[in-house]
Amino acid sequence: MTPIEWVSGKGEHSGASGLKKGEACAGCHVEDGKLSLDLKRLASKELEPKGAPKTMSYPVNVQAAYDANNLYVRLTFKAPGGGADHSDKDNEVKATVMFPNDKVTIGDQVGCWAACHKDARTMPGADDKKTKYATPGAMDLMQWKSGGGGKAVDGTVTDKRNMEGGKAGVTAEGAKAGDTYTVTFTRKLAGGVNLAPGKAVPFGIAIHADNASGRFHHVSFGHKLGLGADGDVKAAKQAGKSVDDIAATEEHVAQPPCDEGEHDVVHRGADAILDHLDVVEIGAHEGAEPAVDSYLTQKTVIRGDETIGEIALASIIAKVYRDTLMKEIANSVPEYGFERHVGYGTKYHYDAIKKNGLTKYHRRSFLKNKGNEIV
Repeated sequence: MTPIEWVSGKGEHSGASGLKKGEACAGCHVEDGKLSLDLKRLASKELEPKGAPKTMSYPVNVQAAYDANNLYVRLTFKAPGGGADHSDKDNEVKATVMFPNDKVTIGDQVGCWAACHKDARTMPGADDKKTKYATPGAMDLMQWKSGGGGKAVDGTVTDKRNMEGGKAGVTAEGAKAGDTYTVTFTRKLAGGVNLAPGKAVPFGIAIHADNASGRFHHVSFGHKLGLGADGDVKAAKQAGKSVDDIAATEEHVAQPPCDEGEHDVVHRGADAILDHLDVVEIGAHEGAEPAVDSYLTQKTVIRGDETIGEIALASIIAKVYRDTLMKEIANSVPEYGFERHVGYGTKYHYDAIKKNGLTKYHRRSFLKNKGNEIV
């Protein structure tokens, strides 16, 4: 992890002159949607004396939506192994999103990188008691930790990093399915850094993978999140309903449904969210069922949550509601650990099924079977 002093320092980083002209990191290092970096130099002992991770870069899918009060952000990624540091024994993964205000020096160009200084703890030769900082200015910090059943952090970065006491009301839900993590954040628009509809705000992402800590994380360039405005990520505006109203239409998501139940969810969700569209676009994976026949102008969009704002919004709300419901169900069947995996096919979950059998909440069609044995 190179510090901001190296990034902006004359003679060390050729892009420093561009930053002084107001250019963003992504303007130089993203070409046709792909990273353009000197990875060999980044992995060198010059920049990382302890050793670089085996995976130098990897994609993170970012989706966002907002309503009158809240912003919803979902990250989807495959966290790589092969890191040089494994000092956080409690958390395999920590996912962080930071929003700098307009007083943070070059915060709108470099995102959360503006808080990574050469004299902060874990940097080579730095003070072990000094945290990340952003002065002048401030950043809102929201983080999800995988350990302990998943923990949300609502923090700030000012003259030091504070992992509590934030004003954004952050909540977070995360789960791992196979090798893929999905983390969904909810925060108030009116936090320490106010996020106003109609504007684009800078943000950055940092992910600690493979039990890494301190400087040993992957970090994004600074990007813009558009709330009803242009941005690298465009947050979909929720139309016509409150979050609570739409969540209520998804009440069957975690029930043990038959096909009719699935169609009912699609039908009611489309009524609540997509009633303003001439064509009902249904997000789906390959082989998915179409919407009910009453939607005469329907169109199934494979991986639609990546391209259609309304589908992305519905997907985020459904997941947050579903995961919350699964944690409530966990109280009635504690031996299955639903509060840990929220129903996904983890080893812990399958071991619990082998030991205790199926509950009324399980969807038998989703179980993997080998002969008569659940695997």
